[in-house]
Amino acid sequence: MARCSIISTWSGPDRRRAERRSLLIDAGAQFNGYACDITRTYAAHDGAFATLVEAVDSAQQSLCGEVRPGIDYCEFQMRAHSALAQVLRDADVIATPAAEAVESGLSRVFFPHGIGHLLGLQVHDVGGFMRDATGARIEPPATQPFLRLTRKLEPGFAVTVEPGIYFIDSLLQAARANGHAALASTGSASMSCGLTAAFAWKTMSS
Repeated sequence: MARCSIISTWSGPDRRRAERRSLLIDAGAQFNGYACDITRTYAAHDGAFATLVEAVDSAQQSLCGEVRPGIDYCEFQMRAHSALAQVLRDADVIATPAAEAVESGLSRVFFPHGIGHLLGLQVHDVGGFMRDATGARIEPPATQPFLRLTRKLEPGFAVTVEPGIYFIDSLLQAARANGHAALASTGSASMSCGLTAAFAWKTMSS
């Protein structure tokens, strides 16, 4: 039997909005002994935001189709960056080609977390860094310190696949200050800043 709970994470002074533009569901569920977090974003109207949500959902489903035993999740993280960088380029959020966005670190501005983790009795289950039975660790790459799973997948593993695009003012400002010209161009700057101000969204599929 599945169990699901939804707890509001809103910490602002007033939950009321003059206009509803999106719905974010951040839920927890249990099924057959496994615990999982499930996050979904829905757009209230057609437009740039709805198109971006749909593109991220499509990227997630494509990545899910690649999951199989033997995959190195550190390498899988980079495939997720490539997929999301292409989404950003197609949406004219960035002006640089997807491959360059990944290579330069620009994609990490919009996707600043790991692609997924092990599931088990805990939502973030133990063993994601375990090299062998002695407890030795496989450390995450220096450029991807937030990974929770650095192992190659084995039969029987249950994992999450969580690509996401975020517009976080502090990360955008730091990227511009560090010379990411692709963010400073007229088109990309107006797109990212305008959508951040208008929607203040988080887009993540898990």
